[in-house]
Amino acid sequence: MIFVDEVGDVYATLNHSPWNNTTLADYVMPWFLFMVGASLSMSLKKFKGTREARLRGTRFVTERALKLFFLGVLLQGGGWIMNGYNLATMRWCGILNRIGFAYFFAGCIELWVPERNRERVPEYTPAAAHVAVFSDQAYKWAAASLFVVLHLALTFGVFVPSWEARYGYAPSLSNTTSYAPSKYLAVSERYTIACDVRGAVATPECSASSYFDRLLLGQEHLGVWMSKRLPQCSTCSPQQPGHWAPKGCEWNPQAPSWCFTHMYDPEGVLSTIPSVMSVWIGAHFGRLVAADGISRPRGVLGHWCVLAAALSALGWLVHFVAWPMNKQLWSTSYLLWMAGSCGAALALVYALVDTASPKAPPPLRTRAARLLLAPLQFMGMNAILIFFFHGTASALIDQLYIATPKPGGGTLHVCKMNGVSETPCTLTWWVHEELLAFIGDDATRHLVYVLIKIGCFMVAAWACYRRGYFWKI
Repeated sequence: MIFVDEVGDVYATLNHSPWNNTTLADYVMPWFLFMVGASLSMSLKKFKGTREARLRGTRFVTERALKLFFLGVLLQGGGWIMNGYNLATMRWCGILNRIGFAYFFAGCIELWVPERNRERVPEYTPAAAHVAVFSDQAYKWAAASLFVVLHLALTFGVFVPSWEARYGYAPSLSNTTSYAPSKYLAVSERYTIACDVRGAVATPECSASSYFDRLLLGQEHLGVWMSKRLPQCSTCSPQQPGHWAPKGCEWNPQAPSWCFTHMYDPEGVLSTIPSVMSVWIGAHFGRLVAADGISRPRGVLGHWCVLAAALSALGWLVHFVAWPMNKQLWSTSYLLWMAGSCGAALALVYALVDTASPKAPPPLRTRAARLLLAPLQFMGMNAILIFFFHGTASALIDQLYIATPKPGGGTLHVCKMNGVSETPCTLTWWVHEELLAFIGDDATRHLVYVLIKIGCFMVAAWACYRRGYFWKI
Protein backbone atom coordinates (compact mmCIF):
# COMPACT_ATOMS: atom_id res chain seq x y z
CA MET A 1 0.00 0.00 0.00
CA ILE A 2 2.74 2.45 0.98
CA PHE A 3 4.74 1.52 -2.11
CA VAL A 4 1.99 2.07 -4.68
CA ASP A 5 0.63 5.18 -2.93
CA GLU A 6 4.02 6.87 -2.93
CA VAL A 7 5.51 5.59 -6.19
CA GLY A 8 2.35 5.68 -8.31
CA ASP A 9 2.70 9.39 -9.03
CA VAL A 10 6.14 8.75 -10.53
CA TYR A 11 5.51 5.45 -12.29
CA ALA A 12 1.96 5.82 -13.60
CA THR A 13 1.74 2.16 -14.59
CA LEU A 14 1.87 1.26 -10.88
CA ASN A 15 -0.82 3.76 -9.92
CA HIS A 16 -4.48 2.82 -9.81
CA SER A 17 -5.99 2.23 -13.21
CA PRO A 18 -7.87 5.34 -14.41
CA TRP A 19 -10.94 3.21 -15.09
CA ASN A 20 -11.03 -0.29 -16.63
CA ASN A 21 -8.30 -2.92 -16.16
CA THR A 22 -5.96 -3.26 -13.20
CA THR A 23 -2.50 -2.26 -12.02
CA LEU A 24 -0.41 -3.26 -9.01
CA ALA A 25 -2.16 -0.65 -6.86
CA ASP A 26 -5.55 -2.21 -7.57
CA TYR A 27 -4.58 -5.43 -5.78
CA VAL A 28 -4.12 -3.87 -2.36
CA MET A 29 -7.67 -3.27 -1.13
CA PRO A 30 -9.37 -6.48 -2.33
CA TRP A 31 -6.55 -8.51 -0.80
CA PHE A 32 -7.08 -6.58 2.43
CA LEU A 33 -10.77 -7.52 2.35
CA PHE A 34 -10.02 -11.15 1.51
CA MET A 35 -7.73 -11.49 4.53
CA VAL A 36 -10.29 -9.75 6.74
CA GLY A 37 -12.61 -12.60 5.81
CA ALA A 38 -9.97 -15.29 6.33
CA SER A 39 -9.40 -14.09 9.89
CA LEU A 40 -13.11 -13.46 10.52
CA SER A 41 -13.96 -17.14 10.06
CA MET A 42 -11.55 -17.96 12.89
CA SER A 43 -12.12 -15.05 15.26
CA LEU A 44 -15.93 -15.46 15.40
CA LYS A 45 -15.90 -19.15 16.28
CA LYS A 46 -16.13 -18.36 19.99
CA PHE A 47 -19.44 -16.57 19.43
CA LYS A 48 -21.27 -19.47 17.83
CA GLY A 49 -23.67 -21.74 19.63
CA THR A 50 -26.30 -20.06 21.80
CA ARG A 51 -28.32 -17.00 20.96
CA GLU A 52 -26.61 -15.10 23.77
CA ALA A 53 -23.22 -15.91 22.29
CA ARG A 54 -24.34 -14.66 18.89
CA LEU A 55 -25.60 -11.42 20.45
CA ARG A 56 -22.20 -10.92 22.07
CA GLY A 57 -20.60 -11.61 18.70
CA THR A 58 -22.88 -9.10 17.00
CA ARG A 59 -21.91 -6.46 19.52
CA PHE A 60 -18.24 -7.26 18.93
CA VAL A 61 -18.65 -7.05 15.13
CA THR A 62 -20.69 -3.82 15.34
CA GLU A 63 -18.20 -2.07 17.62
CA ARG A 64 -15.26 -3.06 15.45
CA ALA A 65 -17.04 -1.99 12.25
CA LEU A 66 -17.84 1.42 13.75
CA LYS A 67 -14.25 1.86 14.90
CA LEU A 68 -13.02 1.09 11.39
CA PHE A 69 -15.53 3.50 9.85
CA PHE A 70 -14.72 6.46 12.08
CA LEU A 71 -10.98 5.80 11.92
CA GLY A 72 -11.40 5.92 8.14
CA VAL A 73 -13.21 9.25 8.37
CA LEU A 74 -10.46 10.55 10.64
CA LEU A 75 -7.69 9.56 8.24
CA GLN A 76 -9.30 10.26 4.85
CA GLY A 77 -12.21 12.54 5.65
CA GLY A 78 -10.35 15.82 5.41
CA GLY A 79 -7.09 17.43 6.38
CA TRP A 80 -5.55 14.96 8.81
CA ILE A 81 -3.41 15.84 10.71
CA MET A 82 -2.77 19.58 10.61
CA ASN A 83 -5.38 21.15 8.32
CA GLY A 84 -8.59 20.29 10.13
CA TYR A 85 -11.92 19.18 8.68
CA ASN A 86 -14.57 21.00 6.73
CA LEU A 87 -17.94 19.38 7.45
CA ALA A 88 -19.32 20.88 4.23
CA THR A 89 -16.85 18.94 2.07
CA MET A 90 -15.76 16.05 4.32
CA ARG A 91 -15.24 12.72 2.61
CA TRP A 92 -17.42 10.03 4.15
CA CYS A 93 -16.05 7.14 2.12
CA GLY A 94 -12.62 5.57 2.29
CA ILE A 95 -10.61 2.39 2.64
CA LEU A 96 -11.25 1.63 6.30
CA ASN A 97 -14.85 2.75 5.92
CA ARG A 98 -15.41 0.12 3.23
CA ILE A 99 -13.63 -2.55 5.27
CA GLY A 100 -15.88 -1.73 8.23
CA PHE A 101 -19.02 -2.07 6.08
CA ALA A 102 -17.99 -5.36 4.50
CA TYR A 103 -16.74 -6.78 7.80
CA PHE A 104 -20.03 -5.97 9.52
CA PHE A 105 -22.27 -7.70 7.00
CA ALA A 106 -19.97 -10.69 6.49
CA GLY A 107 -19.73 -11.04 10.27
CA CYS A 108 -23.51 -10.96 10.63
CA ILE A 109 -23.85 -13.62 7.91
CA GLU A 110 -21.32 -15.80 9.72
CA LEU A 111 -23.11 -15.40 13.05
CA TRP A 112 -26.79 -15.45 12.14
CA VAL A 113 -27.39 -17.24 8.85
CA PRO A 114 -27.80 -20.92 9.77
CA GLU A 115 -25.78 -23.77 8.41
CA ARG A 116 -27.59 -26.63 6.71
CA ASN A 117 -28.89 -29.15 9.21
CA ARG A 118 -27.49 -32.55 8.42
CA GLU A 119 -26.08 -35.42 10.35
CA ARG A 120 -22.34 -35.25 10.80
CA VAL A 121 -20.45 -38.20 9.37
CA PRO A 122 -17.46 -39.31 11.47
CA GLU A 123 -15.35 -40.12 8.42
CA TYR A 124 -15.59 -38.33 5.11
CA THR A 125 -14.30 -39.47 1.78
CA PRO A 126 -11.88 -36.80 0.51
CA ALA A 127 -14.28 -35.60 -2.20
CA ALA A 128 -17.26 -35.48 0.17
CA ALA A 129 -15.29 -33.46 2.73
CA HIS A 130 -14.47 -30.77 0.18
CA VAL A 131 -18.05 -30.60 -1.08
CA ALA A 132 -19.36 -30.46 2.51
CA VAL A 133 -17.44 -27.24 3.20
CA PHE A 134 -19.61 -25.59 0.55
CA SER A 135 -22.88 -27.40 1.16
CA ASP A 136 -22.84 -26.82 4.91
CA GLN A 137 -22.60 -23.09 4.25
CA ALA A 138 -25.05 -22.98 1.35
CA TYR A 139 -27.45 -20.53 3.02
CA LYS A 140 -24.57 -18.24 3.92
CA TRP A 141 -23.23 -18.30 0.38
CA ALA A 142 -26.72 -17.38 -0.82
CA ALA A 143 -26.87 -14.45 1.63
CA ALA A 144 -23.48 -13.15 0.50
CA SER A 145 -24.45 -13.57 -3.16
CA LEU A 146 -27.43 -11.25 -2.63
CA PHE A 147 -25.00 -8.35 -2.29
CA VAL A 148 -23.55 -9.13 -5.73
CA VAL A 149 -27.01 -9.52 -7.25
CA LEU A 150 -28.11 -6.19 -5.76
CA HIS A 151 -24.99 -4.51 -7.10
CA LEU A 152 -25.57 -5.87 -10.60
CA ALA A 153 -29.25 -4.92 -10.56
CA LEU A 154 -28.54 -1.34 -9.53
CA THR A 155 -25.53 -0.94 -11.83
CA PHE A 156 -27.30 -2.03 -14.98
CA GLY A 157 -30.95 -1.38 -14.14
CA VAL A 158 -31.04 2.14 -12.69
CA PHE A 159 -31.80 5.03 -15.05
CA VAL A 160 -29.16 7.77 -14.73
CA PRO A 161 -30.49 11.21 -15.72
CA SER A 162 -28.47 14.13 -17.01
CA TRP A 163 -27.07 16.23 -14.19
CA GLU A 164 -25.61 19.63 -13.46
CA ALA A 165 -22.01 20.00 -12.32
CA ARG A 166 -22.05 22.52 -9.48
CA TYR A 167 -18.89 21.63 -7.55
CA GLY A 168 -15.41 21.35 -9.07
CA TYR A 169 -14.13 24.03 -11.39
CA ALA A 170 -14.86 25.48 -14.80
CA PRO A 171 -13.25 23.50 -17.66
CA SER A 172 -10.89 26.18 -18.93
CA LEU A 173 -7.87 24.39 -20.42
CA SER A 174 -5.76 27.26 -21.76
CA ASN A 175 -2.14 26.49 -20.78
CA THR A 176 -3.37 24.52 -17.78
CA THR A 177 -0.88 22.09 -16.24
CA SER A 178 -2.64 21.44 -12.93
CA TYR A 179 -6.09 21.48 -11.42
CA ALA A 180 -7.38 24.66 -9.86
CA PRO A 181 -8.82 24.35 -6.35
CA SER A 182 -12.31 22.91 -6.37
CA LYS A 183 -15.13 25.24 -5.42
CA TYR A 184 -18.88 25.72 -5.56
CA LEU A 185 -19.41 26.94 -9.10
CA ALA A 186 -21.27 30.14 -9.74
CA VAL A 187 -24.51 29.76 -11.70
CA SER A 188 -22.77 31.06 -14.82
CA GLU A 189 -19.94 28.50 -14.44
CA ARG A 190 -22.12 25.41 -14.07
CA TYR A 191 -22.46 22.95 -16.90
CA THR A 192 -24.64 19.96 -17.71
CA ILE A 193 -23.41 16.38 -18.11
CA ALA A 194 -25.67 14.59 -20.61
CA CYS A 195 -26.61 11.05 -19.56
CA ASP A 196 -30.19 9.71 -19.66
CA VAL A 197 -28.98 6.11 -19.93
CA ARG A 198 -28.97 2.78 -18.09
CA GLY A 199 -26.00 0.52 -17.49
CA ALA A 200 -23.29 2.95 -18.62
CA VAL A 201 -19.93 1.69 -17.35
CA ALA A 202 -17.45 2.74 -20.06
CA THR A 203 -16.63 6.05 -18.33
CA PRO A 204 -17.55 7.36 -14.88
CA GLU A 205 -19.84 10.32 -15.50
CA CYS A 206 -23.04 8.38 -16.28
CA SER A 207 -22.44 5.23 -14.25
CA ALA A 208 -24.99 4.24 -11.64
CA SER A 209 -22.15 4.20 -9.10
CA SER A 210 -21.43 7.90 -9.57
CA TYR A 211 -25.17 8.64 -9.66
CA PHE A 212 -25.75 7.12 -6.23
CA ASP A 213 -22.68 8.88 -4.82
CA ARG A 214 -23.99 12.25 -5.99
CA LEU A 215 -27.52 11.45 -4.84
CA LEU A 216 -26.66 10.18 -1.35
CA LEU A 217 -23.46 12.08 -0.53
CA GLY A 218 -23.50 15.26 -2.62
CA GLN A 219 -20.94 16.48 -5.15
CA GLU A 220 -19.01 18.51 -2.59
CA HIS A 221 -18.19 15.29 -0.66
CA LEU A 222 -16.82 13.51 -3.74
CA GLY A 223 -13.85 14.12 -6.02
CA VAL A 224 -12.34 14.01 -9.51
CA TRP A 225 -10.23 10.93 -8.70
CA MET A 226 -8.54 8.60 -11.15
CA SER A 227 -10.74 9.42 -14.13
CA LYS A 228 -8.71 12.61 -14.65
CA ARG A 229 -5.94 10.30 -15.92
CA LEU A 230 -8.06 8.81 -18.70
CA PRO A 231 -7.04 9.51 -22.32
CA GLN A 232 -10.14 11.71 -22.68
CA CYS A 233 -8.71 14.03 -20.00
CA SER A 234 -4.91 13.79 -20.23
CA THR A 235 -2.61 13.89 -23.25
CA CYS A 236 -0.17 11.59 -21.44
CA SER A 237 -2.58 9.01 -20.00
CA PRO A 238 -2.25 7.18 -17.66
CA GLN A 239 -0.08 10.03 -16.35
CA GLN A 240 -1.50 13.44 -15.55
CA PRO A 241 -0.05 16.96 -15.70
CA GLY A 242 1.63 17.87 -12.47
CA HIS A 243 4.76 17.43 -10.41
CA TRP A 244 6.01 14.17 -11.91
CA ALA A 245 4.54 14.54 -15.39
CA PRO A 246 6.87 14.31 -18.41
CA LYS A 247 7.62 17.49 -20.28
CA GLY A 248 4.78 18.50 -22.56
CA CYS A 249 2.14 16.62 -20.60
CA GLU A 250 -1.07 18.66 -20.66
CA TRP A 251 -4.79 18.32 -20.19
CA ASN A 252 -6.44 17.19 -23.38
CA PRO A 253 -7.72 20.31 -25.19
CA GLN A 254 -10.81 18.34 -26.24
CA ALA A 255 -11.41 16.97 -22.73
CA PRO A 256 -15.10 16.51 -21.87
CA SER A 257 -16.40 18.69 -19.07
CA TRP A 258 -16.83 15.74 -16.68
CA CYS A 259 -13.04 15.61 -16.30
CA PHE A 260 -13.33 18.64 -14.02
CA THR A 261 -16.29 18.03 -11.77
CA HIS A 262 -16.74 16.06 -8.57
CA MET A 263 -18.87 13.10 -9.53
CA TYR A 264 -17.99 9.90 -7.61
CA ASP A 265 -15.88 8.32 -4.89
CA PRO A 266 -13.65 5.30 -5.64
CA GLU A 267 -14.90 3.76 -2.37
CA GLY A 268 -18.42 4.99 -2.94
CA VAL A 269 -21.83 3.71 -1.89
CA LEU A 270 -22.80 1.35 -4.72
CA SER A 271 -19.32 -0.08 -5.34
CA THR A 272 -19.01 -0.96 -1.64
CA ILE A 273 -21.97 -3.36 -1.72
CA PRO A 274 -20.26 -6.30 -3.50
CA SER A 275 -17.16 -6.00 -1.28
CA VAL A 276 -19.12 -8.12 1.23
CA MET A 277 -18.60 -11.07 -1.14
CA SER A 278 -14.86 -10.33 -1.24
CA VAL A 279 -14.77 -10.75 2.53
CA TRP A 280 -17.00 -13.83 2.42
CA ILE A 281 -14.78 -15.65 -0.09
CA GLY A 282 -11.85 -14.97 2.22
CA ALA A 283 -13.89 -16.42 5.08
CA HIS A 284 -14.31 -19.64 3.11
CA PHE A 285 -10.55 -19.92 2.64
CA GLY A 286 -10.01 -19.37 6.35
CA ARG A 287 -12.64 -21.96 7.27
CA LEU A 288 -10.69 -24.66 5.41
CA VAL A 289 -7.93 -24.57 8.03
CA ALA A 290 -10.19 -26.34 10.56
CA ALA A 291 -12.75 -28.01 8.30
CA ASP A 292 -13.91 -31.54 9.15
CA GLY A 293 -12.42 -34.34 7.11
CA ILE A 294 -9.89 -32.26 5.16
CA SER A 295 -6.27 -33.21 5.66
CA ARG A 296 -3.69 -30.63 6.58
CA PRO A 297 -1.68 -29.39 4.86
CA ARG A 298 -2.25 -31.30 1.62
CA GLY A 299 -6.05 -31.19 1.58
CA VAL A 300 -6.21 -27.51 2.52
CA LEU A 301 -3.59 -26.58 -0.05
CA GLY A 302 -5.29 -28.55 -2.81
CA HIS A 303 -8.71 -27.00 -2.08
CA TRP A 304 -7.23 -23.51 -2.05
CA CYS A 305 -5.37 -24.02 -5.34
CA VAL A 306 -8.38 -25.43 -7.18
CA LEU A 307 -10.74 -22.74 -5.90
CA ALA A 308 -8.24 -19.94 -6.59
CA ALA A 309 -7.80 -21.19 -10.16
CA ALA A 310 -11.57 -21.43 -10.68
CA LEU A 311 -12.20 -17.92 -9.34
CA SER A 312 -9.38 -16.47 -11.44
CA ALA A 313 -10.56 -18.17 -14.62
CA LEU A 314 -14.15 -17.06 -14.04
CA GLY A 315 -12.96 -13.51 -13.41
CA TRP A 316 -11.12 -13.40 -16.73
CA LEU A 317 -14.11 -14.92 -18.53
CA VAL A 318 -16.43 -12.21 -17.20
CA HIS A 319 -13.78 -9.59 -18.00
CA PHE A 320 -13.60 -10.49 -21.70
CA VAL A 321 -17.22 -11.48 -22.25
CA ALA A 322 -19.34 -9.18 -20.11
CA TRP A 323 -17.81 -6.56 -17.79
CA PRO A 324 -14.13 -5.53 -17.70
CA MET A 325 -12.24 -5.43 -14.41
CA ASN A 326 -12.78 -2.08 -12.73
CA LYS A 327 -11.77 -1.34 -9.15
CA GLN A 328 -13.76 1.87 -8.89
CA LEU A 329 -16.96 0.05 -9.87
CA TRP A 330 -15.91 -3.17 -8.07
CA SER A 331 -17.02 -5.06 -11.15
CA THR A 332 -17.84 -8.76 -10.82
CA SER A 333 -14.84 -9.73 -12.93
CA TYR A 334 -12.60 -7.67 -10.66
CA LEU A 335 -14.14 -9.22 -7.54
CA LEU A 336 -13.59 -12.78 -8.80
CA TRP A 337 -10.08 -12.26 -10.16
CA MET A 338 -8.85 -10.50 -7.04
CA ALA A 339 -10.30 -13.19 -4.77
CA GLY A 340 -8.63 -15.87 -6.88
CA SER A 341 -5.27 -14.12 -7.03
CA CYS A 342 -5.23 -13.51 -3.27
CA GLY A 343 -6.25 -17.13 -2.65
CA ALA A 344 -3.34 -18.24 -4.85
CA ALA A 345 -0.94 -15.97 -2.96
CA LEU A 346 -2.21 -17.33 0.36
CA ALA A 347 -1.72 -20.90 -0.89
CA LEU A 348 1.83 -20.07 -1.98
CA VAL A 349 2.77 -18.58 1.38
CA TYR A 350 1.10 -21.50 3.17
CA ALA A 351 3.09 -23.98 1.05
CA LEU A 352 6.34 -22.16 1.77
CA VAL A 353 6.07 -21.59 5.51
CA ASP A 354 3.34 -23.75 7.06
CA THR A 355 3.54 -27.20 5.49
CA ALA A 356 6.58 -28.53 7.37
CA SER A 357 5.93 -31.34 9.83
CA PRO A 358 5.71 -30.09 13.43
CA LYS A 359 7.47 -33.26 14.60
CA ALA A 360 10.70 -32.58 12.72
CA PRO A 361 12.98 -29.58 12.13
CA PRO A 362 11.70 -27.52 9.19
CA PRO A 363 13.60 -28.05 5.92
CA LEU A 364 15.97 -25.43 4.58
CA ARG A 365 13.44 -24.05 2.07
CA THR A 366 10.91 -23.46 4.86
CA ARG A 367 13.47 -21.75 7.11
CA ALA A 368 14.59 -19.56 4.21
CA ALA A 369 11.00 -18.63 3.29
CA ARG A 370 10.15 -17.76 6.89
CA LEU A 371 13.24 -15.56 7.14
CA LEU A 372 12.57 -13.75 3.86
CA LEU A 373 8.89 -13.20 4.63
CA ALA A 374 9.40 -12.23 8.29
CA PRO A 375 9.28 -8.44 7.57
CA LEU A 376 5.87 -8.89 5.94
CA GLN A 377 4.72 -10.95 8.92
CA PHE A 378 5.74 -8.22 11.36
CA MET A 379 4.00 -5.54 9.29
CA GLY A 380 0.93 -7.72 8.73
CA MET A 381 0.51 -8.32 12.46
CA ASN A 382 0.30 -4.55 12.95
CA ALA A 383 -1.41 -3.63 9.69
CA ILE A 384 -3.83 -1.09 11.20
CA LEU A 385 -1.02 0.57 13.15
CA ILE A 386 1.06 1.04 10.01
CA PHE A 387 -1.98 2.12 7.98
CA PHE A 388 -2.76 4.77 10.58
CA PHE A 389 0.76 6.07 11.07
CA HIS A 390 1.81 6.00 7.43
CA GLY A 391 0.03 9.26 6.62
CA THR A 392 0.30 10.57 10.17
CA ALA A 393 4.08 10.22 10.29
CA SER A 394 4.44 11.90 6.89
CA ALA A 395 2.24 14.80 8.01
CA LEU A 396 4.24 15.26 11.22
CA ILE A 397 7.59 15.08 9.42
CA ASP A 398 6.35 17.70 6.97
CA GLN A 399 5.97 20.10 9.90
CA LEU A 400 9.75 20.08 10.37
CA TYR A 401 11.14 22.92 8.26
CA ILE A 402 14.67 23.67 7.21
CA ALA A 403 15.53 27.35 6.78
CA THR A 404 17.51 27.33 3.53
CA PRO A 405 19.92 30.28 3.15
CA LYS A 406 18.89 32.76 0.49
CA PRO A 407 21.39 34.51 -1.79
CA GLY A 408 21.98 38.00 -0.44
CA GLY A 409 20.97 37.08 3.11
CA GLY A 410 17.95 35.77 4.95
CA THR A 411 16.31 32.41 4.44
CA LEU A 412 14.31 30.79 1.68
CA HIS A 413 11.14 29.01 2.84
CA VAL A 414 10.14 27.72 -0.58
CA CYS A 415 12.43 25.19 -2.26
CA LYS A 416 12.52 23.41 -5.59
CA MET A 417 11.58 19.77 -6.05
CA ASN A 418 13.30 18.28 -9.12
CA GLY A 419 14.38 21.82 -9.94
CA VAL A 420 10.84 22.68 -11.06
CA SER A 421 7.95 22.50 -8.61
CA GLU A 422 7.98 24.74 -5.57
CA THR A 423 7.56 23.00 -2.23
CA PRO A 424 8.10 23.94 1.44
CA CYS A 425 11.62 23.31 2.76
CA THR A 426 10.64 20.40 4.98
CA LEU A 427 12.66 17.47 6.27
CA THR A 428 11.05 15.37 3.53
CA TRP A 429 12.39 17.80 0.93
CA TRP A 430 15.87 17.68 2.48
CA VAL A 431 16.03 13.88 2.39
CA HIS A 432 14.66 13.77 -1.14
CA GLU A 433 16.67 16.59 -2.68
CA GLU A 434 19.82 16.85 -0.54
CA LEU A 435 20.57 13.50 1.09
CA LEU A 436 19.73 11.57 -2.08
CA ALA A 437 21.08 14.18 -4.47
CA PHE A 438 23.75 11.73 -5.70
CA ILE A 439 20.97 9.89 -7.58
CA GLY A 440 20.57 11.86 -10.76
CA ASP A 441 17.27 10.51 -12.10
CA ASP A 442 14.27 12.11 -10.37
CA ALA A 443 12.07 9.01 -10.57
CA THR A 444 14.79 6.68 -9.25
CA ARG A 445 15.56 9.10 -6.42
CA HIS A 446 11.93 9.13 -5.37
CA LEU A 447 11.75 5.34 -5.58
CA VAL A 448 14.76 5.04 -3.24
CA TYR A 449 13.18 7.57 -0.89
CA VAL A 450 9.99 5.49 -0.69
CA LEU A 451 11.92 2.26 -0.11
CA ILE A 452 13.78 3.95 2.76
CA LYS A 453 10.43 4.97 4.24
CA ILE A 454 9.10 1.41 3.97
CA GLY A 455 12.30 0.15 5.57
CA CYS A 456 11.69 2.46 8.54
CA PHE A 457 8.19 1.06 8.96
CA MET A 458 9.57 -2.48 8.80
CA VAL A 459 12.00 -1.69 11.61
CA ALA A 460 9.22 -0.13 13.67
CA ALA A 461 6.99 -3.18 13.07
CA TRP A 462 9.82 -5.51 14.11
CA ALA A 463 10.33 -3.49 17.32
CA CYS A 464 6.61 -3.76 18.13
CA TYR A 465 6.73 -7.50 17.44
CA ARG A 466 9.70 -7.98 19.77
CA ARG A 467 7.92 -6.10 22.53
CA GLY A 468 4.67 -7.98 21.94
CA TYR A 469 2.76 -4.81 21.05
CA PHE A 470 -0.09 -5.24 18.57
CA TRP A 471 -2.56 -2.44 17.98
CA LYS A 472 -6.07 -3.84 17.71
CA ILE A 473 -9.36 -2.03 17.23
